[in-house]
Amino acid sequence: GEPAAKLVPAIVELLDSGDSDLVQEAIFALAAIGSPSAVASGQILAILNESVSSEDEEARLHYAATYCLGRIGSLAGQVVLPRLKELSGSPDLMQATVAVWSILQIAPNDQEQSLNAVPLLMRALNSENQTVRLEATIALGDLGSIAEDAIPAIELVSEDDPVRTIRLAAKESLRRIQAE
Repeated sequence: GEPAAKLVPAIVELLDSGDSDLVQEAIFALAAIGSPSAVASGQILAILNESVSSEDEEARLHYAATYCLGRIGSLAGQVVLPRLKELSGSPDLMQATVAVWSILQIAPNDQEQSLNAVPLLMRALNSENQTVRLEATIALGDLGSIAEDAIPAIELVSEDDPVRTIRLAAKESLRRIQAE
């Protein structure tokens, strides 16, 4: 978080490492720091553009870079939104879900994007991948009343998902959607 902001320049230097494991860890460190990492947005976007989501080694960087831009939030800048919007239509449900989440973090007041996110996130609730289901559940809750069409699907997740953490997240998302 914010107390680690002074480390951002040193962490940014690690992004140029040829070691993909080190680059991934640096990206996650910048994501954990959040908005003070905005100075790295251009480099993170470059890593995102260079990585190919279909290759295992590169997919890790692809997902991490997408997530990091969302954690940086609005300070990542409007320049990253076109690429994230493109990725939100990816056939890779993990990539699409992370991209939608990131867009919502960067441009939380973009009603059009919020409305477009609901059908994708509802589809992601049925994923075999528990991370995709969890992230979709949380993102729907973040949307609040905009996601009211998803209430029946989230209720099913809250009752039937085999993973307790996802059931609890669904209950919290329902509370947030219905509170508005």
